Amino acid sequence: MPNPPLRVPSGYATLNSIGVLAPDGTVVPVSSDFPLPVSSDGSAVVLPSRLTGSATGTATSAPFSPAAGKAVTIVLEGTWTGSVSVTRSSDGGATRQPLTLGGQPWGRFTGNACEQVWEEPTANVQLYLEIAVTSGTLNYRLEH
Repeated sequence: MPNPPLRVPSGYATLNSIGVLAPDGTVVPVSSDFPLPVSSDGSAVVLPSRLTGSATGTATSAPFSPAAGKAVTIVLEGTWTGSVSVTRSSDGGATRQPLTLGGQPWGRFTGNACEQVWEEPTANVQLYLEIAVTSGTLNYRLEH
């Protein structure tokens, strides 16, 4: 069924438009001559990243390279006992430092979890999981 015609009994219709500031200081409607003023922050679009695996003993995960400024979520699942600690490296894994918050250990788990564990402000950094499973199987995931 076609749309009925629009009738304007008063003979006029009000219009709403978005305006921008022109060089002469007046406000003009947005157009191809006066586009919306937008800019890029210069950062590339980052596709979701994920590291997954499982462990039944002592292991160190493969590196996870978080995008600067994006929250990293850890997911630990399974029937297991032991511990998992998140470590950080800025030299390709040659040295790994445990995460701390206010000088206290951070990112250390002894059971299943799903939480944001870190937000990295620096590019070219890797996170690792230091895993010590004493029984069972741990399934892990780091992602953003």
